[in-house]
Amino acid sequence: MDNGYPRVVYNCIRVVALYLFTVNAYASLPTDITRLLILLITTAFILYSGYRLHKSNRYFPTMFTWSLAALPWAFFLEMRLLYGSFTIDMVKYVDKYSYSIAVYNSFRYVLTIFVCYVILKDLYHSIKNIN
Repeated sequence: MDNGYPRVVYNCIRVVALYLFTVNAYASLPTDITRLLILLITTAFILYSGYRLHKSNRYFPTMFTWSLAALPWAFFLEMRLLYGSFTIDMVKYVDKYSYSIAVYNSFRYVLTIFVCYVILKDLYHSIKNIN
């Protein structure tokens, strides 16, 4: 992509995808198809964003971006393996796994802040470099 409006639009889409991903990646297994589809689409876009960072030799932001994209799926797999089913009683779930929820949420918030910083920095540079 050249340094123009397509780069600004791409970075704005990254901000929207990060917002949708963060809002829908809370510590509960996806039970409705809408949330699952939003998570899948935004995860794919965030992974693609990390791939583009990797291609431009920005390995440190790539690590945070890919970690954020994989984090909710690793948590859902952990809950599936611990609980044994995708249908979970939330009262029992919160009481039994409160520590893993706290660790997941803290990692999610920290990684979201890092990735948001990377995206906003790229957006700033793309706006600054418009010809």
